[in-house]
Amino acid sequence: MGPPPVLGSLPVSHHCKRMKIVIDATSLLLPSAGVRNYVQYWLLSLLELSSAKERITTHPFGVPVPLKLDHEHSVAGSFTTRLRLDLVTFLNIRGNPAIDLAVLGADLFHASQHAKTVPRLPKVTATVFDFSCWVTPQFHKAANIAATRMYGESVLRSADGLIAISEHARRDAIEVLGVPGERIRVVYPGVAEAFFSVTRELSRQTMAKYRLDGPYLLFVGCIEPRKNVRAIVQAYERLSDSLRREVRLILAGPFGWEGDELRSMLARERPNVRYLGYVPEVDLPGLVGGATALVYPSFYEGFGLPAAQAMAAAVPVIASNRSCLPEVVGDGGVLVNPDSVEEISTAMDVLCTQPDVAERLGRCGRTRALKFRWPVCAAASMEFFRDVASGRPALYRKKASG
Repeated sequence: MGPPPVLGSLPVSHHCKRMKIVIDATSLLLPSAGVRNYVQYWLLSLLELSSAKERITTHPFGVPVPLKLDHEHSVAGSFTTRLRLDLVTFLNIRGNPAIDLAVLGADLFHASQHAKTVPRLPKVTATVFDFSCWVTPQFHKAANIAATRMYGESVLRSADGLIAISEHARRDAIEVLGVPGERIRVVYPGVAEAFFSVTRELSRQTMAKYRLDGPYLLFVGCIEPRKNVRAIVQAYERLSDSLRREVRLILAGPFGWEGDELRSMLARERPNVRYLGYVPEVDLPGLVGGATALVYPSFYEGFGLPAAQAMAAAVPVIASNRSCLPEVVGDGGVLVNPDSVEEISTAMDVLCTQPDVAERLGRCGRTRALKFRWPVCAAASMEFFRDVASGRPALYRKKASG
């Protein structure tokens, strides 16, 4: 793992105050997938963009931001990780004024879902990822629902400004929490550059590593009820025997909550269906780039990063026609009813047997994915921070990045 960038090392002008932005990076201390992916790449892009006018630092205790993403391990050693997480717990005590000391001198504090208490002195912002705990509570544990809703009430509802990762997430914030629309700006996340630059040779190497010797349909994500994995397997098994012998179904990702039943399902011998388990970030571009199509009929997403990653690699997507996925996928794939195994299966058949259609959708998806770049996201985020810090609410509703 490469050394972390040095935070806040640029010279300060004597003639103007440098804006200090503190970003809660607690997610980098914990194993996770989507949010951690966002926070790490976002911070790296913001640090690269910061100038003599802005200083980006992380909370708690200046969490390091490594150049390489590792979903499974903390970015710090075990002792310092424990120390930082204990500090977060201490600062989350209701009414604890120490949070202002922890971010002393900040003009703006960008909170994460780990914050229960926010500082009173700087402006407070946060990123809105999704509202699945409100909209689809059947796909979450009770404890997760309670914690997420508390965060929504205590932080999101009162924040000075919010970044929404999709128009759909913005609408949910308005409808579910009653946040005024002018306080929310849509800034699409980015896709790692490795997905845009994936080559056939890299895909061949990755396929060889995972012993994939032919075409395959691919699912990438956490194996849990919200991702609709059961329907993916059922849809695949509706394909003709000859097509299934030719094109495999590959599933990649860690098990989430209520995974026992899904684990048992994937453990049973199923012809041409293979579960790879967790796949490290470094192998994902090659794995995604080699797929015939990505299958992602999730019941609810805030953005749907795997779909955007596949599009960046010119791989067509089979996606749900719900939540944000139509907004993200657009003409880069086939939209299906996630409740219809038949529709999912038909889309699989089309993309496996009509290469001209698959190629056209892949090209369209690649073009569409160009709006999901981290430098674009960082620039729009920095503009948002400046507007919030300067108290210009009329500017919050600017057009989404890209």
